[in-house]
Amino acid sequence: IHSGQDGIQAQGNISISGWPIIEIDSYEDGIQTRSHFSMSNGELTIHTFEGYDTLYFDKDTMSAKGIKATTSDEVTEDATNTILITGGTINVDSSDDAIHSDANLYFTRGTINVRRGADGIHSDSILVIGTENGFERDPEINVLESIEVIESGNIYIYSGKVYVKAIDD
Repeated sequence: IHSGQDGIQAQGNISISGWPIIEIDSYEDGIQTRSHFSMSNGELTIHTFEGYDTLYFDKDTMSAKGIKATTSDEVTEDATNTILITGGTINVDSSDDAIHSDANLYFTRGTINVRRGADGIHSDSILVIGTENGFERDPEINVLESIEVIESGNIYIYSGKVYVKAIDD
């Protein structure tokens, strides 16, 4: 998908399952839902705006997130949007947050590779990595370039591997 705006946008849910290979190159958000995003298998590659190493991205006037679950363009306190990743591989090179939810993010399996110009992984409320009594192999998160890596109101890391490189937090 090559888009001058959002790559994939839905007012409802977006779900990726089976074994698709999806590549998105978008000027704005790679995937944007006003509800919930889930992925259980497949390979998803997203490049937004000019990627993580841009000098021209203006976070006050633009949105170029990799995956975004938001109620509206304005973040609200009562957002109920959730991102659930239970498998597959996600590669994100974004000018803005790589993965962003106005509510909750859950990563239980799969591999996530991120290069981004703002937050690597961001949720406003809860961020869960792995599962209680899980294994080292679930999931694997690699934030290769970032200003702030993992940001949330509450962060729970139960299992898996998390590798990060940040210039700030």
